[in-house]
Amino acid sequence: MNLFADARMGNAIKSDKMAPLVEQIASSVTIDPTIILNIARLKTKDEYTYLHSVAVCALMVNLARKMGMAESVMQEVGMAGLLHDVGKTSIPDNILSKPGKLDDLEWITVRNHPQRGHDILSASTGIGSIALEVCLRHHEKMDGTGYPGGIPAENLSVYTRMAAICDVYDAITSQRSYNTPMSASQALAKMQSWSGHFDKMILRDFIDSLGILPVGTLLRLDRDELAMVVGESPSNYAAPIVRRFYSLRGHCEIEPKDLDIGRIKSRRILAIEDPEDWGWSDWSAYSQKLLAKTAS
Repeated sequence: MNLFADARMGNAIKSDKMAPLVEQIASSVTIDPTIILNIARLKTKDEYTYLHSVAVCALMVNLARKMGMAESVMQEVGMAGLLHDVGKTSIPDNILSKPGKLDDLEWITVRNHPQRGHDILSASTGIGSIALEVCLRHHEKMDGTGYPGGIPAENLSVYTRMAAICDVYDAITSQRSYNTPMSASQALAKMQSWSGHFDKMILRDFIDSLGILPVGTLLRLDRDELAMVVGESPSNYAAPIVRRFYSLRGHCEIEPKDLDIGRIKSRRILAIEDPEDWGWSDWSAYSQKLLAKTAS
């Protein structure tokens, strides 16, 4: 919180004071990876900018570890996550927390925060190149339609691609003044559906790093059944609620039934399945119909 207060007052960022915080966050993620999911549920509207940055730092470290990056690089990536939104300190509170739609002038102000953040970090000492780049480019997209530069995929570094995913995931799973948060499994499914936004391979690693199955994922269960992920267990955020709907023994659909895998210890997920292997060439349409059904 002091970091953002200093930035709001126009003071330079002191990277030597930030490094121990990044190490603490990284250690916490190592001890208990589910801390990332818990952070998202602790956020309130007033604390959003602070805790969003802490969450993105933790998500970036966790993703970097999944991707096999060196410890020294993970520290730089974590620092980049912690500092990526520092430019928001230049946005007036009435715009940042506005519950309704922004007008054109307000939107221009918001879209300028990556450049403002880059200016703040450039005027500070000891800020690495990864943090500078991530701060400036975390709203760029793979198809070149992002901001502030409209940079195409070939000019976006792996760190920028990581940050884009971590930033959006935490934003859409958080309580904010203008949106209702998605569950983790809903958010991941939504992100997978956005064409041209993210690096698909890094998004896959990100999903694996969280251990969360997106809504719509086809699964094979014990007892020779197929099921689809429809949510996440309230008792264990990393465990899904699944809707069983198909018997492999009878080769037929069965009455849909929802199972909370986090609570029902007698049921097990055996594998993630490819819908095309089971004859569903248009799984998106079929899964939407299955989601719309009432399950017991």
